[in-house]
Amino acid sequence: GVSVVASVTLEYSKWAARMWELINIALRALLMHINSDNRWFSIWHRDPTIAVITCGCLIIVVSMFGMIGALRDNIKLLYVYLFFVVLIFTFQLIIGVLGFIFWTEIKDSVNTAFLLAIIKYRRDHDLTNAVDSVQINLECCGSTSLDDWDRNIYFRCGQKTPEECGVPVSCCKIKDKVSKLKTQEVSENSTDPEFGNFKLSGINLQCGYKTRHHHRLKYRDEIHTRGCLDALVLWLYDNMLLVCGLVTASVVPEICGACLTFFYVAHIKRARKEWVDGNRRSHLFEREAITDF
Repeated sequence: GVSVVASVTLEYSKWAARMWELINIALRALLMHINSDNRWFSIWHRDPTIAVITCGCLIIVVSMFGMIGALRDNIKLLYVYLFFVVLIFTFQLIIGVLGFIFWTEIKDSVNTAFLLAIIKYRRDHDLTNAVDSVQINLECCGSTSLDDWDRNIYFRCGQKTPEECGVPVSCCKIKDKVSKLKTQEVSENSTDPEFGNFKLSGINLQCGYKTRHHHRLKYRDEIHTRGCLDALVLWLYDNMLLVCGLVTASVVPEICGACLTFFYVAHIKRARKEWVDGNRRSHLFEREAITDF
């Protein structure tokens, strides 16, 4: 009756409160450790793959709660899974809303990150490959303009080197000539020069030398003059349907998973209630039979 429902509600309320306390303690401990060790910020900023791996591990842990809860018909584990799914969905929703509200700040952050990558170009192999890939695929140069490459020590004007006042070869109009480098298809005796993750065939590797000595219109047929930030924004606008499709593809499974988990928990509760009611009726029948006897 009402007392049973109240006791069950109280039990799960206490359990939820303990979960929130544990999460709160864990978050506080993590924040205190991060604040005491600034290397965390530099590691996450320098190597974004750590963030991806961390998210992957969290997804695996949350999925394990759902899988074990479904296999064992454990309502508590299913509630844990449901809680985290709703939490992740809410977090994504908040991120999306904040993305629209703080669009200018996000662009500034991307610009700052790309400028930092330009500064570390050739000193960090992963960043070098990332910058080259972005500039080749988006057909752009620099963050806001090709003059951003003056921040790099190798391409800075007045350096008295062949590359001074120039841009990397990835700024050149070579996308049509570039093919993805597939290790299994490249022979050991290949004479084609390798550039980052790409293979260049008949490319002038000096196409960006000293190009910033002159007006950009002079080299507009050889190098890209628009910045990668503008190119990225244009790509997002041109592929808005694709972006919406990817967002929908990531959100729909979460909503379906939450709904199915909720219905499955209700099914388990109903089955257990029917089993308890059946046992009660059988005990009543046994008592009546004994009394009649």
